Amino acid sequence: GKMKGTYVITGASSGIGLALAERLAAVPDTHLLLTGRSLDKMEGIASKAIRPKLHGSSFADCFSLDLSSFASIEGFAEAVKKCVAGEGLDVIVGNAGLQDTQYRTTQEGFEMTWGSNHLGHFYLVRLLLPLFYECTEGKKDAQIIMVSSGTHDPARKTPVPPPKFDKIEDIATVPHIRVDPTLPEEDKKAQLAANEKEYNGLRAYSQSKLCNVFFAYELSRRLQGLCQAGGKGGSRKIYTIAYDPGWIPDTALMRNSVIRYLVPVLAPIIRMTSRMASTTEHTSLWMCKLVTGEVLPVPDGCYWSVDREERSSELSYDERLQKELWDMSCRFTRLGEELAV
Repeated sequence: GKMKGTYVITGASSGIGLALAERLAAVPDTHLLLTGRSLDKMEGIASKAIRPKLHGSSFADCFSLDLSSFASIEGFAEAVKKCVAGEGLDVIVGNAGLQDTQYRTTQEGFEMTWGSNHLGHFYLVRLLLPLFYECTEGKKDAQIIMVSSGTHDPARKTPVPPPKFDKIEDIATVPHIRVDPTLPEEDKKAQLAANEKEYNGLRAYSQSKLCNVFFAYELSRRLQGLCQAGGKGGSRKIYTIAYDPGWIPDTALMRNSVIRYLVPVLAPIIRMTSRMASTTEHTSLWMCKLVTGEVLPVPDGCYWSVDREERSSELSYDERLQKELWDMSCRFTRLGEELAV
């Protein structure tokens, strides 16, 4: 059969995920695998906005995916395997992003923002990885794009509190939410209530976005090792990119009431002081250039801000923390630390 580009895009029912899907739909020989939390909503949006734009040789499949549930991720991974049988996988765009104001936990008991934005994507990428090495004959390089955010970097002085943690484990549970299990029930309740009051959903968001960068860099290093080792299709090049979409009005972050309230005040400042402000059109255009290989090769494990490569935060280059996050994520998902395809 003819070469297709096969793309998994998480969070494709709105914002930049949707805009990217609309752009890719028009590209010949494209197979889109689009996820939303609600299948009905995703199908409805695909019928209205994506399928009418499809090139004659391209098609789109929709799936429901809840990144805060391992069972949902496993079910989706199985469905993808069937769906791309005989064509393999070329690109994953980990775009689904959550920004919570209330303290909640995932199905498995992790802090919701981190559990969905980082751990859910980590698990998904690990489960889908073998598909990159199937049917590679004559294929272009593959890509894994983790959508991060400039909020991960304190130097950018965004209105979002930057990451602050003592050890990497604290990010997964939010340290002050830990309740001493030896306490009597009443005291436990009181401790939990006090902790929930302290929960900062915006900081949880910036920390999850730092983890997206840590993960992209660590994954990149491990994939390079795999590529050098050769083995079963392991010689295929997979670029790993942490991508900052810029400040865009219709992202999960901007639905936060605090940020919505601040943005009119900050917008002119953001525009003046940096290139952080962007639009859905501009960002999705550049994401499309990246995933279709138009701007490849990029450096391995790089940070891309809207339309160019940039440096991520100082902390994000800490290889010890990258590895600690990797090891912890492997423990939580019960996967081996070594990549196997």
